[in-house]
Amino acid sequence: MLGKNGRIVFAVVISLALLGYTRADVDASNILLGSDYLMTEEGTFFDFGTGIGKVPLKGKPVGPGFTDTIVQRQANAILGPPYVGGTDTIPIELVALSLVSVNPVTIGGSLFDVSVGLTPGERSLGSMTVTHQFPDNGTPAPEGTFTSFFDIFFDAYFSPVGGGAGFGISDTIRLETAEPVFWSHEPPLGPIVFVDGFVGDQDANRHIGPLPITFNDFYPIGQIREVHPQGVGVHVAQQAVVPEPSTFFLIGLGLVGVVALQRRRKKAGEIALKGSALYFDNQRK
Repeated sequence: MLGKNGRIVFAVVISLALLGYTRADVDASNILLGSDYLMTEEGTFFDFGTGIGKVPLKGKPVGPGFTDTIVQRQANAILGPPYVGGTDTIPIELVALSLVSVNPVTIGGSLFDVSVGLTPGERSLGSMTVTHQFPDNGTPAPEGTFTSFFDIFFDAYFSPVGGGAGFGISDTIRLETAEPVFWSHEPPLGPIVFVDGFVGDQDANRHIGPLPITFNDFYPIGQIREVHPQGVGVHVAQQAVVPEPSTFFLIGLGLVGVVALQRRRKKAGEIALKGSALYFDNQRK
C-alpha cells in the first residue's frame, strides 16, 4: 500500500496526466530565476589594440569560493508544457567580473599589471535562450542546452610593476556563446559553490523550501566559451568551486609558519638586544 507521501505523489501525477501532461513532462521542469557563479579558465583574453595588443586574463576570485564572474538570470524560464522540446528566452545580467593579467604586459618598454572589472553605473545586460531536450532523470546528466550574449561595459586599469602612476581604459564588448552549452537541473559532481535561498531569491543557485510543481534549479555543465564576433575577446568559464579541505589545511600551515617565523625573529632580536646591552655594560666597566 502507498504511504501518505506516496498517495500525494500519485495524486499529483494523475492530476497532471488528466491535464494532458506526459511522464516526460512530469520529469522535466521550468527553471527558477537565480544566479550562476562562475570561475574564469585558461583561454580568456582581450585585445586592446595598437600599442597594447592581446592580453591573456585569469580570474581574481571575489567569492563565494573561487567565483570571479556572476550572472543573474532575472526571470523564470517557462519551458512548457510540453517541457521536453520547450524553449524560452530570459533576460540576464553580468553583475560581477574580476580579472587580472596572467603576466605583466609590456607597453612602451615598461611592464604593467592589468586588472579588469565592470564599469560602475553601467549595466551589462543580455539574454539567454534555454531549450529543454531530455527528461529529468535526477542525475547531473544534460537535460538541454542554452545560448546567451552580453553587452559588457568594463574598465581596465594598468598598474606599473615598479610602482608609479598607471592609467585606465573604459570599453564595451559583446560576447556570445560560441556553441550551445549543456545544462541540468541537478548540480554537477564536485565541490561547487552553492548559494541557498527561497523561491524568488535572485542570488540563489540552490533553492530551499517547497518549490512550485514543475519548477527546479539550473546548473551549466562543462565549459562556457563566449566570444566576440570579430575575435576581439574571449571569456572562458565554468561552475565555480570552493577550496578543497586540503587547501585550507595548506593555508593554515602557511599562516602557522609565518607566525612561527615572526616569533623566532622577535626572539632573535631580543637576544641580540640583550647581548648588545651586556657588551656596552662590560665596556663601561
